[in-house]
Amino acid sequence: LATVMIHITGIITVFVAMILRKEKFRFSRKLHWFIYTGGALGVVTTLFNNLAFGKISVSAILALSLFGQSLTSIVIDQFGLFHMEKRPFCKLKWVGIFLVIIGIAYMTVPIKIGAFIPIIVSFVTGLTIVVSRTTNAVIAEKSGAISSSMLNYLVGFVVSFMVLIFAGGLPHLGQVCLSPRIFIYLGGMLGAIAVILSNLTVAKISSFYMTLFLFVGQTSTGIILDFMITKKLDIHILMGAIFVSFGLCFNLYLDNRKTKIK
Repeated sequence: LATVMIHITGIITVFVAMILRKEKFRFSRKLHWFIYTGGALGVVTTLFNNLAFGKISVSAILALSLFGQSLTSIVIDQFGLFHMEKRPFCKLKWVGIFLVIIGIAYMTVPIKIGAFIPIIVSFVTGLTIVVSRTTNAVIAEKSGAISSSMLNYLVGFVVSFMVLIFAGGLPHLGQVCLSPRIFIYLGGMLGAIAVILSNLTVAKISSFYMTLFLFVGQTSTGIILDFMITKKLDIHILMGAIFVSFGLCFNLYLDNRKTKIK
């Protein structure tokens, strides 16, 4: 039900954006059907995040998802999958990836032994996130960022609604209790904004670096929010973020040097 509500608020947000930009919904029939599965994969991501939340720490969910995103992004860049530009992987970049792995290790300590399923699903969200955002970007090139985002949430709503029906059926209205904390329902709106921004940028930079830049932004925000809420600074998250950032900077340096040589 939470996943359905997230997609409803996402649809409303994108619809408002279409009105403000005076943009009509466009749909291209020239792409392979798999390209339109980004919204369905987004449902898997949301469901898996909801499943893992509370079972393992938020930082562990983030780190495991990053590891899955990194591996998926490397494959997409190497082979130019989903109509993306080929960006061969330099072996020296393993140094940067090693730093990223160290950062992930810091962020996933400690993890309970009985949290095997949350660990697996958190890792799988890395794959679904990268493939979803890449396919959405391909649609955005043909139909525009706003239309691509609307299609993402429409597909996601249909799939999540079907999952809700088959998993447990529609709840009675009396069973649905809305919280007075309105801000908790903004997940769909913020997600829609993230999808739109992603559609505008994914095709312009490497999929691998898109993953790492997003990680730096997510981790920095998480550290600030954790400090504001708990008044404590988690050394594991901070050290993990530092190692990942060093790995990112090292690989960016390699790319810049390669460009200058050409």
